[in-house]
Amino acid sequence: MIAKFGEQVVDAKVWAPAKRVGVHEAKTRLSELLRLVYGGQRLRLPAAASR
Repeated sequence: MIAKFGEQVVDAKVWAPAKRVGVHEAKTRLSELLRLVYGGQRLRLPAAASR
């Protein structure tokens, strides 16, 4: 799963390379990382990221 936020492209496999994760878990991990990267701003994943 890859999500793009402006110029930042994030691949969910970065967090869990050793196992496949479901869409919900990947989106949760991605949200947690982006919260750290963007200083606590709340971001919603685009619908295309869940495919």
